[in-house]
Amino acid sequence: MSDPNSYMALTELKDRLGIGEEDTSQDKKLQTDLDDAVAEACDWCHRDFYDSDGNLAMPASVKKGIALMIQINQSANPADAAIISESIGGMSQSFSDDPTTRYGRVYALWKPYRKVRFI
Repeated sequence: MSDPNSYMALTELKDRLGIGEEDTSQDKKLQTDLDDAVAEACDWCHRDFYDSDGNLAMPASVKKGIALMIQINQSANPADAAIISESIGGMSQSFSDDPTTRYGRVYALWKPYRKVRFI
């Protein structure tokens, strides 16, 4: 496993998602998803996560949020991540397309690293 405060590499993402390192069948797609999620984390947190040497470095909880975001996006039924209410007896579900609802657990992991942006 890599340094917990380094940039998140594809091998670490695969480990977090439970994909064996020898399984390379999804590597191209996972790398694209990783690049997109890293960009989203940097954008949402209003920072680039560079260390004092200028290397991209991310706290472990930011990486966990990145893996969770990718997992949500890859789920067989993406709407499951956005269920806002559910009733078992009458089999009723309510969904939200609001990213705050869909990625609420991701944003909770990233929140301590979010910088206030003054407009």
